[in-house]
Amino acid sequence: MAAQIKQQEVEVLLVSLICLNQIDELPPAPWTKTTHSLLVGCWYVLWNNNASDMKVLKKNR
Repeated sequence: MAAQIKQQEVEVLLVSLICLNQIDELPPAPWTKTTHSLLVGCWYVLWNNNASDMKVLKKNR
């Protein structure tokens, strides 16, 4: 039985990957409003929690 993957589920997976690997780059549309909010929220939380780590990551990129 093949699972149907919805656009939003794919976007949420992409958001997770972006939050883990590309904190300083928000991708352009077309994101759904919900997913874009998640993306911005995730970026904001990670940036505030790991500000010093992020500076190190950016330096090493």
